[in-house]
Amino acid sequence: MAPDIDWELQDSGLAVLNAAASTFGEKRFASGQIQQAPRPTIHLYAVDPTQSEVMALDQAAEKAGYGLTVTSVRYSYAELLAFYEQLAGTDLPGNACTSYGLDVGTNALRFTLTRLDMDVVSYVLGHVPADAVRITIEPRAPRAFAMGR
Repeated sequence: MAPDIDWELQDSGLAVLNAAASTFGEKRFASGQIQQAPRPTIHLYAVDPTQSEVMALDQAAEKAGYGLTVTSVRYSYAELLAFYEQLAGTDLPGNACTSYGLDVGTNALRFTLTRLDMDVVSYVLGHVPADAVRITIEPRAPRAFAMGR
């Protein structure tokens, strides 16, 4: 059974996430996650966080009732989104790719393929830096699609 959400704690965590987004700015903020169980913790991902930024955000997190982790990553959310938008709306070669999108946990774009298709891999690597690409092979993956407007 999932634990109950403490909405007051959640709101105070969102305030810390907003402070982090403001502190790091669009060019450096990658993402953040709020975890209430087993121990309330805010997980932040940012490009080149400084010790003084981490300490200020830790004070805010402590005041809000959370622990804090900050992971230094290569790409901001804005950069990952720009990589995604370079590919969005275009057909990837072949039919092996079932889905792709941002994976903030790995700080990359994740592509799910039904088989290793080097045409797809080459195409993607021609548009997105290699360290911002994760390929997952899932032979029986269902096809995902997005509805247009």
